Amino acid sequence: MTGSYRCWAEISQDALRQNARTVRERIGKAEETVEPPSGVRTVEELIAWLAQRGETYAHAFETPRVIRAAIDHAHVKSNAAIAGAREIAFFPPMTGG
Repeated sequence: MTGSYRCWAEISQDALRQNARTVRERIGKAEETVEPPSGVRTVEELIAWLAQRGETYAHAFETPRVIRAAIDHAHVKSNAAIAGAREIAFFPPMTGG
């Protein structure tokens, strides 16, 4: 399975924009194409697999329950299937007023 993921970076407020770059900055890549093993079927499993790819990934995904995801620009829950996805974006939770 091949998938592309990138960090969500388009947020209007400066403070939130800085927060949204956290995953991308910790990994050191804005976008990457990956081929997870066939056993990786959900967003949650993908996050766990990515976290095992090295220290920077482990740091970026150290608290997976707060990482939000979108598949092909649609927000999804962590148990969403990733089969057929063209793009999977990760971003931290947003707060606002």
